[in-house]
Amino acid sequence: MSQPRTHEQTLANEPWYHGLLPREDMKVLLTQRGDFLVRFTDPKVGEPRKFVLSIYVGVADDIRHYVIREYENKFAVDAKWFATIPDLLNYHHRTKEPVAIGCQESVLIRPIGREPWEKQHSDVTLLKKLGEGAFGEVQLGEIRIGNTVKKAAIKLAKLEALTKEQIKEIMHEARLMRKFKHPNVVTFYGVAAGQEPLMVIMELAENGALDSYLKKNVGNLPISKKNDMILQAALGLEYLHYLNIIHRDIASRNCLYGGGQVKISDFGLSREGSSYRLNPHKKVPIRWLAPEVPRTGFYTPKTDVFAYGIMCWEVYHDGTEPYPGMKVAEVLPKVQEGYRMPFEAKGVAAAVVKYVTDRICAGTEQERVIMSEVVRELPNLDGFEQAPMSNSYFELPGGGKMTKVELEGSKNQNQVINILPHMSHPVATPNFGEVPLQQKKSLLNTDEEGIRKTKKPVRARMTSFNRVQNASKSQSNSTCSNISTGGKKKKKHQQTTSSSSVDAPTGFSMLSIFQRKKTATPTEKSEGV
Repeated sequence: MSQPRTHEQTLANEPWYHGLLPREDMKVLLTQRGDFLVRFTDPKVGEPRKFVLSIYVGVADDIRHYVIREYENKFAVDAKWFATIPDLLNYHHRTKEPVAIGCQESVLIRPIGREPWEKQHSDVTLLKKLGEGAFGEVQLGEIRIGNTVKKAAIKLAKLEALTKEQIKEIMHEARLMRKFKHPNVVTFYGVAAGQEPLMVIMELAENGALDSYLKKNVGNLPISKKNDMILQAALGLEYLHYLNIIHRDIASRNCLYGGGQVKISDFGLSREGSSYRLNPHKKVPIRWLAPEVPRTGFYTPKTDVFAYGIMCWEVYHDGTEPYPGMKVAEVLPKVQEGYRMPFEAKGVAAAVVKYVTDRICAGTEQERVIMSEVVRELPNLDGFEQAPMSNSYFELPGGGKMTKVELEGSKNQNQVINILPHMSHPVATPNFGEVPLQQKKSLLNTDEEGIRKTKKPVRARMTSFNRVQNASKSQSNSTCSNISTGGKKKKKHQQTTSSSSVDAPTGFSMLSIFQRKKTATPTEKSEGV
C-alpha cells in the first residue's frame, strides 16, 4: 500500500515552490512589487513545518512573510480558506485581492521560479554511501543538469534531526559555494531542498579527502607532485581571498583530490569579510590556528595563510597530523612562543622549508605574506620541482589562450592578467599588485555579490495561473503592519557556526583562554584583500 503524499511532495513540481529556502535569499529573488514564492520554515522540535508565502510589497524594499495556516485540510493566510495552497495562490493572483487584509500592497503579480542551483529530488540518483558527514550521510550519485548527467558527491541531511542553527549553517555554506568557479575550489551543483532529505550536491573528486589520499600513498608520491598539490591549494585559497572570503578551516582534511587537482572544500566555517570575530564558546582547529587569533579575537585572511602553511607540512609528511606527539592543549602555547615544526620529509627543498616556516607561518600578521605573494613566489623558489605540464594552457578574460612560456613572459613584465587553468595544473598566477578592486572585479568578470547580482530572477510559468502581467510601477503608501516583515539585519561579526565540522582531536573551546586574555580589536587590516 502506497504512503499518502506529503504537502512537500505535492508542491514539489510547482515552479513557485522553493522548499527550505532561507530568508537571506529573498532579497535576491524578490525584487519587484508583487513578486512572490512559497517556501517552508525551519523545523522546530515537536512542531510541524509551516509553509510561508513571501511577497515583495514594493514599499521601502519591504518583503513580507505570511504563514499559511492549515485547518482541517484547508489553507488560508487571512479570512478566506481554500482546499489547496495552489488554489489559494491562484485566487489571489487572478483577482489581485490582497493576501493580507492589513496590507493593501500584498498582491500576487509574478510567481518567481526556482534558480538553476535549486534542484529537484527527481534530478538526483543516489548510488552508494561514501561515508558520514557533519550532518548525515555522503553518497555517490548522479545529477541531471540539462541534457547531461554528472557524477556527484551528495550530502544528505534529515531535517527533523537538525537544529535551526545547523540548517542555517548548511544553507550558508551552499550560498557561499554558489559564487565559486575555480578549478581548485570544489564545484557546487546545487541544493535539493523541496522535501526530505535535504541534499547538497557537489562535484565528485574520485580520490576523496586529500589527507586520506596522502596516507594511502605513503612513499609513492614524488616531491614534484606534492609541490604541485600545495601550489594548487594556494591558487584556490588566493581565489577565495579575492572574493573576500575567509575559509577559517584550511587543512588537508578539508581539501579534495581527483583528476590530479586539489580542490578546497568544506565551507561550513567560512565567512565573508576582511575579518571575523572568534566565538570563544566554539571549538576551533587548534593545530592549524594562527598564534595571534587568541590575542586579537579575530580571523583574517592572514590567519588562513598560517593554516595553509600547516597544510603544506601535512602534504610533505603524507597526511600526518600536525605537531605529532603533542597534546592539543600544548600546541598553542608552543606556537605563540615561536615553535615551528621541523620538516623531516625527504626531498623538500631547503628554500621551500624556509619560505613556509619564515614567511607563510610567520609569527605576526605584519611579517606574514598574503596568498597572491605565495602564488607568485612559491614556484620560483630554488629547488621547487614541478610536475610535468603537458598540453597546458590558460584562458584569458578577454578571450584567447596563453601557453606556459607566454605566461612566464607576461608575468615578468608585470602584466595584470586573470588566468584560469583550462587543463592540467597552473604554474603561477601573476600578482594583482596595486590594481584597484573594481578593475580586478572586471578582470574576473564577477562581483562581491556573485553571479546572481547580474541576473534577473526566474519568472515561473504556471498553467494554473493567468499569464504574468507587467509590474505596476506605481507605489502606494504602505498600510502594511510591521508584523511578518523581512529578516532583521545581521549583526557585524555574528557567529552562527557549529563545532561539528571540527574533529574532536584537533579542536577545543577557546573560552578558558579568553577568560585570561582581553579580546583586542585588530589595529591593521589584512593586506591585499
